Amino acid sequence: MKTNSLSYYVQNYFLSYLISQRGYGDNTVASYRDTFKLLFMFLKSNGKKLPKLELTDINQTCVLQFLEWIETERHNVVSTRNLRLAVLKSFFGYVLSISPELSGQCTDIINIPAKKVEKKPPLYLTESETKLFLNAPDKNSREGLRHVAILTLLYDSACRVQELIDLNVADVTIGRCCKVFVRGKGSKYREIPIFGETGKILKLYINAYGLKSDDALFTNRSGKHLLLTHFN
Repeated sequence: MKTNSLSYYVQNYFLSYLISQRGYGDNTVASYRDTFKLLFMFLKSNGKKLPKLELTDINQTCVLQFLEWIETERHNVVSTRNLRLAVLKSFFGYVLSISPELSGQCTDIINIPAKKVEKKPPLYLTESETKLFLNAPDKNSREGLRHVAILTLLYDSACRVQELIDLNVADVTIGRCCKVFVRGKGSKYREIPIFGETGKILKLYINAYGLKSDDALFTNRSGKHLLLTHFN
């Protein structure tokens, strides 16, 4: 039985829609979750009692005030502001699909425009700068070899950092045709060919650390997968 409780819609949005219907991965779901955590923080700071919140409490005015709050109070950049808005638009699009009687409230929020972001040309390294960067770590030390393996694989495969740290040794094929299997957005796997030289570096690294096929490719001191915070 449907209610007007905000918690009812949020719970079903995450469990029934994002995870079951859309099949979003853990990282995407976590990003959506963070938007709602911030929204609840904003509402609480304005005297709202979270357990008693109803869906109708989140109208266009409320969303606009929330967006202004994350920019002015939390000093988020415009792109982050637009990301939070996109999540809320997705949520109210879902609400509209199951509760068309709330179409006025939903469309008011869905029609909030994103702010324009100033586009700057991407920064990049020259070929000589890239070689210096990749050769900076000391390959003769275990830690230096690991750094070289990480940097070389990132450069060669162009995979995301999250995809890199999710890799296991079994995801790497070293031989006549070197390649890695990475899990991208939506938990979809793709095969990426890499240069033979990259394969040689990875083989040296794997042997130096005595890694087995079911081990994480790049680990912390506890032998577990690295975290994104290690790259900040």
